[in-house]
Amino acid sequence: MKIDSDVTFHRDWVEANSDGRKKADALIERVVSDENPVLLVRTLKEMISIGEFGGLEVGFAHQIAECLIRGNTNARRKFVS
Repeated sequence: MKIDSDVTFHRDWVEANSDGRKKADALIERVVSDENPVLLVRTLKEMISIGEFGGLEVGFAHQIAECLIRGNTNARRKFVS
């Protein structure tokens, strides 16, 4: 058992997950400000085509899902009449 490599992997994954969440927040802000939900579709298509699913992608998807569950009041204000 290599504890050092496990700790390094964990730290890298956690940092990548945090980066993914930040990227999701930035995209959400842009989608809302531009009133263009297609930006999310394009981003997801690009992520899927790359074919890597690590901490960054999981963090991104998780942040989007959390925002959907909580309901983003700014987004609802712009997209729901």
